[in-house]
Order: sequence, then C-alpha cells, then structure tokens
Amino acid sequence: MDQAAFTVWVQDLLESSRLFPLFGDAGTVREALVADEDSGLNVIVRRIFVVNDHIFVLVSLAWFSVWAAVFGTSMSASVLASIFSGGLALAVIASFPLIRRNESIGSGPSVAVAVVAVFMVGALNGYLHLFSALGVHNFGMAAFALAIVLTQWWLVQSESEESQWPANRAFVVAMAAQIAAFYSHYTTIFLLPAATLVSICLAFQVPRPKRLKSLLLYSLTGAIASLPLFVLVAVQDSSFHSGQDALSRLFWIFSREGFGVADVWQRGLRWWLTMADYLSPVGLAFGVAGALMIALRSRFHFPLVILATHFLVGVAIPGFNQYNRTGAYAVIVLCLGAGWCFAVLVAAANGRQRARRR
Repeated sequence: MDQAAFTVWVQDLLESSRLFPLFGDAGTVREALVADEDSGLNVIVRRIFVVNDHIFVLVSLAWFSVWAAVFGTSMSASVLASIFSGGLALAVIASFPLIRRNESIGSGPSVAVAVVAVFMVGALNGYLHLFSALGVHNFGMAAFALAIVLTQWWLVQSESEESQWPANRAFVVAMAAQIAAFYSHYTTIFLLPAATLVSICLAFQVPRPKRLKSLLLYSLTGAIASLPLFVLVAVQDSSFHSGQDALSRLFWIFSREGFGVADVWQRGLRWWLTMADYLSPVGLAFGVAGALMIALRSRFHFPLVILATHFLVGVAIPGFNQYNRTGAYAVIVLCLGAGWCFAVLVAAANGRQRARRR
C-alpha cells in the first residue's frame, strides 16, 4: 500500500464531520452510507469498496488515526508513527526469548543477552532502518511479531498436562493477536495460518486427538475471522469494476510470472539473494542457523516454520515477490535467529571460561 495514499485516508477520516452517516431522505443504511460523504464510515467503506483488500488494514488505520489525532495529520507525523511502529516490532520480537528459559541459551543473564542481541541485530539492520519510514507495513510487522510471540507461547502452554488444549486462555490470546495481525496488513494472511497449522502438526508431545481438535478449532476461527471479506465480495455491486477488487488482485498476484521450472527456480533463488542482500550473507547464515537452533534445541518451531512459509509462498505466488515490502516479514524473524545464535555463542564462550578457571 502506498504510504501517501494511506496518509490521505487517515487525514480524510480525521477531517470527517461525524462517524455515523445522517439518514436524511435515505431509506436504507446503505443509501445513507453512500450519500453522506462527510461521515467517517463513508470514508472507511469507500476506500474498501474500491480496493477490497484494504479491509485487512483496518487495525493499522485505527493505530495511525489515533497517532494522527495526537501528533497531527502531516506526512512527517505519519513517518514518525511508522518509525515508532518499526521500533515496536523489534521490541516485540526481542521478547521471544522470555517465553520460557531455554537450555540452549542458559538462564538468567543469558536470556537478557538474547533479548538485547535480537533487538540490536534488528536495530542495526540497514534494510529495516530504511523500511521503518515506509508506513503501514511497519505496524503490520509489529502485529506480526506479536502474533509470532503469542502463538509460540500458546504452543508452549499446550505442552502442560493440565492444559485443556486448544480451548484455553493461551489459545484465545494467540488468536486475538493473529486476527489483529490479519487486519493490520494482508501480508500476514499469507504467512500466519499456514505456519500455525504446520506448527500444530509438529507438536508431537501433544496427543494426536488434541492436535486434530486444535487444527479444526484454529481453522474454524480463521474462517470466521475472514467472513468480513466474503461479505464484502457478496454485497459489492457487480457492475462496478475498479480493477482493485479481491478477485482482480488475486489474479494479479498469481499471474505476474510463469510457473515453469525455470520460473520457480528463479523465485526460489531470488528469496535467498534478497535476504542475503538485506542481512549480508553472514547475517542470513546466522539467522537461519539461529532459527534451526530454536527449533531443534528448544522445540520452538514457529519461527523456523514462518521462514519456510515465507520462502515457499514467495516461490508459489509471484506477486508475493515484492520483497522490498514483504521481505521485512522474513527479515525480522531472521534477526531473531541471528540474535539467538549470538546469545548461544556468548553462552558457550562463558562456559569455556568457567571451565578454564576450574
């Protein structure tokens, strides 16, 4: 989504005379909503009516609108909100090591080292530094990071024998975070559902009947969360063609490139080259190694599965290859892996020093 267009949307919303439309001579709610262009709901629905997938940025719209109400509706205020959102995303993903103390990074101070390392790796990343000024994606990335942390926390909580998995408080919290992420930016829809389903299947320590139940419950919750889009498509006037409706956008993201072996290979290679460009080859290696360590030594599979999903979606869906935007959702997870890897190295070095002193 273009930042300037999104900022104008926020400005129009804050400049509206009222939230709800006046009925006047309108006979129905829809007629009143269409006729009253000074109402906030008209401003919101009008944009979504033209570009259907903008329904999935409503949480971001609310966030930036609150920010603009406090700091003003200028572009500089919007950029400031974007930078703050990017920093918030780093702080949230850096909290991942706090889910529980883990053998791979030790306890106490080593957890603190991991938290600081993850945040610093992200803060020092040049790509995220430039990306932080680019608008709505940054809040989408913050909501995405929160969904990663809380979904992994739910999966950890499910290991407890006392847990009534999946219908427990942790599941409710994780699903609330995921739905907030879905409606913060539509990029998350391509990543979180598939990664969550795979991670549930990988929870081998949980009895199979509970895993099957959780798969069904998660799928049902996700389907209910997506109902607003289906309702929008159903009620939209079929005579109106903006070229930005849901079906047109879906066709566009699948038709940008071919699906021959060479095309698929090129998209797969593009992912690795782009991530290496954003993090450096060494940073990419540390990020992937860290995600593998988190999965293998800690049984926290979700970050690694998110990375795999990002790669596979990029290979399968040509339109997802806009890595100058969608790449941030992988970079932030790679920063988690790189920071975790650094914490492991620090813990190993400290262990060697203690052994020598003895």
